[in-house]
Amino acid sequence: MRKSEIFIVLIWFGLMFYAPAFAEDVGGIEKTLTKAIQEEVAAQKEVEKWSVEKEAIINDLLDLKTRLDWNRFQNHKYKAYVYQKAEEVNDLKTQKEKLARMRMELEPYLSRIVSDLKDRVAFDAPFLIEERSRRIAFLEESLLDPSLNLGERLRRVLEALRVEAEYGNSVGTEETKLDLNGESTLVTMTRVGRVGLFYITNDRKQAGKWDEVSQSWQPVSDDYLPDILRTKEIIQQKRAAELVDLPMGPSR
Repeated sequence: MRKSEIFIVLIWFGLMFYAPAFAEDVGGIEKTLTKAIQEEVAAQKEVEKWSVEKEAIINDLLDLKTRLDWNRFQNHKYKAYVYQKAEEVNDLKTQKEKLARMRMELEPYLSRIVSDLKDRVAFDAPFLIEERSRRIAFLEESLLDPSLNLGERLRRVLEALRVEAEYGNSVGTEETKLDLNGESTLVTMTRVGRVGLFYITNDRKQAGKWDEVSQSWQPVSDDYLPDILRTKEIIQQKRAAELVDLPMGPSR
């Protein structure tokens, strides 16, 4: 047998001898590689999962930091707000104390004003007696009305003073009855501001004026009758305005 043939036979016998063992090694290697690959895949999935969780944690941390900064800002703002409100409360307390003192001073002061106004009306020229008397009574009731606050009482008193003051810048006429020579006589009263208050009887035969010194009605000369009559008609807008001669000043 030749050498080459002997070598081939030896190789064949070697393969026959080692083939089962080699097959077993290949199977083990394949299992090992498969397991390694599976572990690698699982590890990769864990890494990816951890990356997602890590990103979520980072986002949560950023969100928490943002909220923390916001809360710090809000705390700082509300501290300033609380301080400001505390100052306002102190100011309100001070104002309340001032208002209480003002109320203690203003209420009796308003009572004195109304009392003085009542005396002035009583001793003033006797025009619009009913209207002015009703106003005084209204003020006295207002000062005693517990449902009215101090501001409303003050407003009503000031309004009454304003109306009284405006009588000095206005004119007017009214029909009334006067006691003349012991008789109740119907007259037309003519008021020129607060400087002159005159009457003329409805038969146009008598005229007179209010005398502040004697606090009484005094007759005037018949010469003044036409001018007093014209004054009344001018005020009633029955004739155009013109110069008139009225008996002003105290009676002699």
